[in-house]
Amino acid sequence: MFDVPIVFIIFKRPETTQKVFDEIRKVKPKKLFIVADGPRNKEEKIKCEKTRVIVEKINWDCEVFRNYSEENLGCRKRVISGLNWVFKNVEKCIILEDDCLPDQSFFPFCEKLLERYKKREDVMMISGNNHLKDKKNIIKDSYYFTKFTYIWGWATWRSSWKLMQDNLTISNKVIYSNFSNWKDRIYWKYVFKETEKGYIDSWAYSLFYYSLNNEMQNICPKVNLVANIGFGDDSTNTGNYNDTYSLIKKETISFPLNHPEEIRINKKADKISQKNSVNMSLFRFFLKHILKQIGLFSYFKKIYYKMIN
Repeated sequence: MFDVPIVFIIFKRPETTQKVFDEIRKVKPKKLFIVADGPRNKEEKIKCEKTRVIVEKINWDCEVFRNYSEENLGCRKRVISGLNWVFKNVEKCIILEDDCLPDQSFFPFCEKLLERYKKREDVMMISGNNHLKDKKNIIKDSYYFTKFTYIWGWATWRSSWKLMQDNLTISNKVIYSNFSNWKDRIYWKYVFKETEKGYIDSWAYSLFYYSLNNEMQNICPKVNLVANIGFGDDSTNTGNYNDTYSLIKKETISFPLNHPEEIRINKKADKISQKNSVNMSLFRFFLKHILKQIGLFSYFKKIYYKMIN
């Protein structure tokens, strides 16, 4: 039995939900919180119902809490409202979405670090992700500290989640103090502004912004512990099948953990992560939202998927 509460966020993808739930079932959490968004149409209603049936099949001793929305709130509002509800009930938890497939070592990794850093006011969250290519030469310990918030499998405390706000209001001061490169500043100002306006339906960018705003540090493992299996035209924010991040596999971390001597951001790792993110995404973001504004995004998206499949 696993003592740390697990939050499982689902929507309308029964296939990926089943795979992730199978991994949750193996660890047998004592407390399980299930957050579900509602459908936008009749077709999605059928998919949502099939997805919810999967998480009804609990064959271990477990206290289950369900928060199901009958209307569609969208990615941002559903996750934020769902986690607000969770943290009214617990002090800490591990969060998995329906497309984030964890290695079994992800769970004790989060458990140990949730306990180790529970009194640190400058640590925002623990991630299960590491997207660096040259990990061995950059990360010497079992994990490192970063300013970025990677959320494809993560854990946090109630005290950290309190820093989140329902509405995002950005400040140039936060962007300029955290990003020195002009290209990075353009990129992140654009992303945060689009999120603020509601053009990007994402709670994750808000989490990152408020982490920066409060000068927090975040934890990343030495190896990637969670694979994203949700890339495709049925996803909200990961539509590109051939995206580099869709090819990153999950790995296993060894115990006991080797802890860093200092709580200090690994600037080398962050510089590489930032470069990869901006170079791949800047042009794509601009093109995507220009096409949306002129009403041609859906048309070109269908053509693109026909070309790559």
